[in-house]
Order: sequence, then structure tokens, then C-alpha cells
Amino acid sequence: MIPGIYSAATAMEQAAKRHELIAQNLAQLNMPGYRRATLKQQTFESTLSEAQQADFAFDSLGTSSQGQSIDFTPGAFERTNHPVDFAIQGDGFFAIETPNETLYTRNGAFHVNGEGRLVTADGHPVASVGGNLTLPPDSSPSQLQVTQDGAATVNGTSIGKIRVVRFSDPHQLVSHGVTLFRAPESVTPQDTDVLVHQGTREHSNVQPVFELVSMIAASRAYEAAQKAMIAITSAIENHTNLRG
Repeated sequence: MIPGIYSAATAMEQAAKRHELIAQNLAQLNMPGYRRATLKQQTFESTLSEAQQADFAFDSLGTSSQGQSIDFTPGAFERTNHPVDFAIQGDGFFAIETPNETLYTRNGAFHVNGEGRLVTADGHPVASVGGNLTLPPDSSPSQLQVTQDGAATVNGTSIGKIRVVRFSDPHQLVSHGVTLFRAPESVTPQDTDVLVHQGTREHSNVQPVFELVSMIAASRAYEAAQKAMIAITSAIENHTNLRG
């Protein structure tokens, strides 16, 4: 394949992927604890260098990416005074129990299910250290008190401690759904002493103005690559007709 066409095609592909991620970020703008996704891209020089080191091939030319990356910058806090809203001040994650594994999230907009258990919006129990974070019968969420170290009590009775962990490199986590993350087997969560704030919700870290500007840039990059492909194709057609 002619390198110019391949370069234009890969540039269009990467611009389309950037556009998709930006649209995803904007769709989750109001999702508590959401972390914006970005596309890690390589420069032409680094791509060419890698290609030369590994048996030069056309498949290595053009624009390339290193896959999706997550921006773990904290979001803004909002005081809601809702007793089952929680936010973490620091680099920790809430541990969430699912049928198959433990997952992690910054989304502390929890609920109390019919059994009195503290759960996520999807119904997964919030993990605890001691106890099971279940409210006693005939009690209400308004009676739940959680200290900044995560210890939970209802009318003075302990029901456990919200489990909060940290990771030395959170970028090793893998997205699982909208606000949940999975830790690979080689990554071990660590205990942490970050602060847990009850009655507070952490917003997503998506900045709409920045995302809209990025979307315009991605659209223009796509259009530029498309025009380049049309120009190259036209030149090839003209050259072929002349030779014919």
C-alpha cells in the first residue's frame, strides 16, 4: 500500500477514536466519580524508530496509539448532606464486592437496599473491614454515622468500616463499566489512611469546555487527513491515466 494513503487512513482512524472517547466523557459529565478517558498517541518519530528496530514494515507507519488511558485527577466535591453519599480525599478507592471479584471505584453515591446493606447503584455491596455495613432493623439511613476513617455506626452500634484502598500506580487498573475498575492479578491494593467524607459527593473530572475544544480539534484532524487522502488518490488516478 502507498505510504501516504496509509498514513492518512491511520490518522483518520485515530481522530475517530479520539472523537468517540470525548463523546463518552461528555456523556458521563454528571456521573459521580467518573474518570475521563484519553487516547495515548505516539509521535511519528517514535513510531518510525520502533519500526526500524523491529524489521521495518508498512504496518508500523502512520499515526498510532498506545491504547486508552484514564485520567485519575480528582473531581470537585459537592456537599449534599445525604447520609449515604461519600467522597475520598486522597488517592484511594472504595472496594466493591461483586459475585466474582472485588472491584474499585471513586463513585461514593451509595444506597441502602431492602436488606439494609450499603450498596452501589448497581446493587453491589460496599466492602467493609469488620461487620458488613448493614443497618439494624427499624433503623434508617439518616441514623448512619461515618467518621473520616470510614468507621460506620448506627445509633452508636458499630456496623463495620468502609474499606478504602490505594494503588501505587492506579494507571495499571482496567476500566470495568462506567466508574468501576479491576486490578490485574499482579497489582495488590494497599491500605491507606485517606479521609472519607460523609454527605459529600465527588463529581467527574470531565471539563466540558476542554472536551469540546478537543472534539473540534479531533474533527479538524479527521477532515485534514480525509482531504490528504482524497488529494493523494486523485494524484494517483491522474498519474495512472497519463501513463495509460
